[in-house]
Amino acid sequence: MAGYGVGAILVTPDEKVLMQLRDADVPIWFPGRWGLFGGAIDEGETPEAALARELSEEIALEDFEAAYFTQVAFDVRPWSGGIRGRFVYIVAITEEIARYARDNLAEGADCALIPLGEMLDGSRPLVPYDEFALRLYSDREHLAETAQRP
Repeated sequence: MAGYGVGAILVTPDEKVLMQLRDADVPIWFPGRWGLFGGAIDEGETPEAALARELSEEIALEDFEAAYFTQVAFDVRPWSGGIRGRFVYIVAITEEIARYARDNLAEGADCALIPLGEMLDGSRPLVPYDEFALRLYSDREHLAETAQRP
């Protein structure tokens, strides 16, 4: 799945999301911004396997349940990047798991457990495709209601 990746909305029951502050000094897309944990899908890997590998590598998270949420696609052909996409999953966590993840952070400049509303209030720079996924998640009940209308 060249050009595709995965991301996890790691969320507590009271809707705090564990977010990663991306490194500012490496050649990655959107350095220095807050985003979801995750990464690229390797050749021959399923999105679920990629998510398990990425969360293990980045925050030593093992043995978790992930529920498919959505897919975000974006067109970077103007920069010779083709069509890219990100499979987004929901992973329920506790504050204890968030502390464990912070203690085991292996990628990124930092991580923090941040209330969902605060993540979307414009006070932090976000990775655009992850912001879109978080907005869908935040509005999921409204979207479900309006999708049923003729």
